[in-house]
Order: sequence, then C-alpha cells, then structure tokens
Amino acid sequence: MLQNNKLAGFSLVEAMVASLLIGISFIGVYGYASYSTTFLTNSSERQDLQIIADQIFEVLDTDRANLSSYATNFNSCSSPTEGQTEKYHTYKYKWCQIMQNKFGTPSGSDVRSITVSNVAGGKLVTVTLQAKNKRSQIVAKKFYDE
Repeated sequence: MLQNNKLAGFSLVEAMVASLLIGISFIGVYGYASYSTTFLTNSSERQDLQIIADQIFEVLDTDRANLSSYATNFNSCSSPTEGQTEKYHTYKYKWCQIMQNKFGTPSGSDVRSITVSNVAGGKLVTVTLQAKNKRSQIVAKKFYDE
C-alpha cells in the first residue's frame, strides 16, 4: 500500500514571498499617509496666511486715506510708542504679533511685508506672507483707485 506523504499548506518560500509583499505594501501606505499629512499641514498654513491677508485688506479698505502708512515689514514686532496713536501703528503691531504667534519668528528667508506702490490711477498694495522657510506662502495684491 502506497501512502501519500504530501502535506497541504504553504512552503517556506511562499510564506516569505507573501510576507515581503505585505511589507512592501505597508511601506507604500505609510509613505502615502506621511505625504498626506504634510500636504494637509501645508494647506492649513496657507489658509491661515490667506485669512491674515484678508484681515489686512479689510482694514485697508476702511482706511484708504492712509494706505501708504501701512507699508511695513513684519520680521520684527515693535509696539507703538506713546506718540503713535494712529490706528495703522496699532494694526501693524497686531498683525505682526498674529504672524509670530501662529508661525514663530521668521527665518532668514521668510518675507512678511506690506508694500504700497503708486501706479497709474491709484495704489497697488501687495501683502507677502511666508512661513516655515517659504514652505507656506501667499502673495495677495489689491488695487485701490485714487
């Protein structure tokens, strides 16, 4: 009588190949999740920068007579002195504080500024906000008629 000595199951090589494939797929999923988290963080930072720029333009819309006075660099915050009672001094300090609280002190390559340029027929205001070594940035422009 002949007996069939074949056992059902997987060989060691088959099990190793299956483990390798599962491991590679987990690495891919982890990489994708890591990329998604980074993308979401950058998107959130850009949205925060856009909100700050929108707040700046809302104030400028209400104080068009003093547009040139709002030109500033937000790299260092200095509170208004006793004689500086105009609202643009207060707002520039407030915006600088918001930027530093949300994004920290700017690195050497970050630009955080409001520029006001005289152009034909009015003024062009450019708000440039960068954070995290330019990883997140927005440049918003608005033209104001004279």
